[in-house]
Amino acid sequence: MRCWPGVTVNPGQRPEFRVGQLAEWLAKGYYAHAAALFIASSPEAESLMPPRQPGAYVAVDHVYRKDGTAHVFYFRHFLSEATADA
Repeated sequence: MRCWPGVTVNPGQRPEFRVGQLAEWLAKGYYAHAAALFIASSPEAESLMPPRQPGAYVAVDHVYRKDGTAHVFYFRHFLSEATADA
């Protein structure tokens, strides 16, 4: 039985154990997000942007779903959004 990504629950486990696993999973995501914001706030971050593709007005990137379809987003806009409150 799966309850969140990467965690398989044994039905015999106490609920407290599952809560601890969830807390660990959430903390890892928080720390990964904090690290990404730190990098994004660097003046050199724009040099890591994907190149603008021929025929495109702006540089975009993709976030792929499990089914293979993608969200496309304006990279520079969301890079600046990531550091707007920094």
